Amino acid sequence: MSTESNQSNSIQLIVHSGHAKCGSSSIQKFIYSNIQYLKKLNTYIPDKNFRFLFDTKESLLQWEDPLHYFGDLIFDGTRDVQEFETRLKEIIEKAHQNNCKKIIISSENLGSLNAKSRKVHEALASHFKDITIIYYIRTQDNWIVSSWQQWTHKEGENFQDYLHRSLNSNSPDFLKIAEFLEEIYGKKSLMVVPLHKKALINQNLIDDFCERAQIQLSETINTKIDANKGLNLYLCDVLARIPNVYESRHDLYVKNLFNRYVSSKNLLYKNDKDFLDYETRVQILKHFERDNRLLQQKYFDYVSYDDIFNIDNNSTDDSQQKLEDEIENLKDVIAIQMEMILTLLRRRDEEIRNSRITYKLQKFKKQFYQKFQTIFKQ
Repeated sequence: MSTESNQSNSIQLIVHSGHAKCGSSSIQKFIYSNIQYLKKLNTYIPDKNFRFLFDTKESLLQWEDPLHYFGDLIFDGTRDVQEFETRLKEIIEKAHQNNCKKIIISSENLGSLNAKSRKVHEALASHFKDITIIYYIRTQDNWIVSSWQQWTHKEGENFQDYLHRSLNSNSPDFLKIAEFLEEIYGKKSLMVVPLHKKALINQNLIDDFCERAQIQLSETINTKIDANKGLNLYLCDVLARIPNVYESRHDLYVKNLFNRYVSSKNLLYKNDKDFLDYETRVQILKHFERDNRLLQQKYFDYVSYDDIFNIDNNSTDDSQQKLEDEIENLKDVIAIQMEMILTLLRRRDEEIRNSRITYKLQKFKKQFYQKFQTIFKQ
């Protein structure tokens, strides 16, 4: 450990390194909604540019997680690790001057696997002594569906092709990332937690995170947070078939359009657990079984393997019923589209009606003005 790092011994570092699509948005929404409360606990979080309340004027801070900051560091961006280390030294010095007891960093990019990511983690490990790494995972069948729903359908890839590609590349590789983090920080510093009610403290993600990060919660703090909901999977399937709907896999414009013009949120964000049939789920978890057994044995043996990775077969073999269910789901998509069309048409009619009223008013004003001028001249 470097000489400079000795001054950080009294500051606890909490790193929430993802995984993406494993509750990260909910955790980030929670911590960034409670910045002032955390400050009272002498706990600080960075803004999008890795600046803190104790070293930057509050009016200059931009309260988002530092995803892009670490993206620049890890994925051949404009920043380098030497610059990051210099920044860490500045942060530690100012943190001590302001009685900072804890720093929380949440970014899914810290769950990346490459040489630059290793250097970033090694820098963090060398400048802090008291470190807790929290890494959430979920069953791969659910993760693959959710990641396609969030990103890959926007690139025009159908679900089956994405599923085959994921299995061929062993993605998501939770075990490899967990072992990478363990290698740098040590097993005692690492918590790998499955998103499952039997593994989460109080069966709640935010309660679980706060307990593991040693954040003392007030009774007034809301821990029921569900952020970054995905669009109806059947709607995503339709959108994937339309070229050039999205500018990129991170484009939110289409989702925002639906939010603006569709009031039937229960249909818009309907989460169909039967989108994947039982046989496909078994196929996916069979593929990852070796990794999952190692994950459970090494990192969360307080719950059984079967509790986390077994699937209840609630599906039906009735092909007629499956067809009827699919038709109902497609009807939901049509209902969403129909509401959007009707809303737009209704707004168009209102605009036309308002423009006619405006025209009549302008015409009346003109006539009135002309009559007034005639009377005045007389």
